[in-house]
Amino acid sequence: MGWEVADDGLRAIFSRDIPKLVTTQLQDAASEFLARHGLAIDDIDRFICHPGGAKVLTALEHAFRLGQGALVEARAVLRDYGNMSATTVMFVLERILAKARATGAGWERALMNALGPGFTGRLSCTRQPVTALYWTLGLVALQRVIELGHAQSNTARLRRLGALEADAGGYPFYVLLHAGWLTSLVLFVCGGDLPYWPLIGVFAFAAARPDLG
Repeated sequence: MGWEVADDGLRAIFSRDIPKLVTTQLQDAASEFLARHGLAIDDIDRFICHPGGAKVLTALEHAFRLGQGALVEARAVLRDYGNMSATTVMFVLERILAKARATGAGWERALMNALGPGFTGRLSCTRQPVTALYWTLGLVALQRVIELGHAQSNTARLRRLGALEADAGGYPFYVLLHAGWLTSLVLFVCGGDLPYWPLIGVFAFAAARPDLG
């Protein structure tokens, strides 16, 4: 593969041997790349591939031991936009992430690859961003529960010492507000259309006005 500089821009030059090269050599290259990170092809549950052509996609499916037609999103991008060089893989990534959010179908590791002049290939192993968001939300929720326990404990201790609790009626409001905010974030991550920014705005306003209770 290469590029020809023409008067109207760049023109791609493709060899008929590209599918053969992908079939016979990409699997070894990918296995070596993954081994450096303590992984193997069997550890990958999503393949985000540069759709360099229909025959190239078939060769990629063979190289990664996938079923024929398994690279659905890559074939859809190829059908809708054609081969836009290596950056086409980003369009495939966009569709895979959108599908994951819409369906809630999670995945742990993905192998992204792109092909270029030379003939060259680039590989990247990534984790699904949604997984990290779930962990973040879980940790935030755990932090809130711990804060609730400490607050109740401190309140009981101060009462025993004779302290008076001011504005106790507002406490349930803040608990419900935090719960609603976290719930809206989870729904947004799962692909829902519920806007969570208004809840964040209400939370910020309420935090600045302790007299709301």
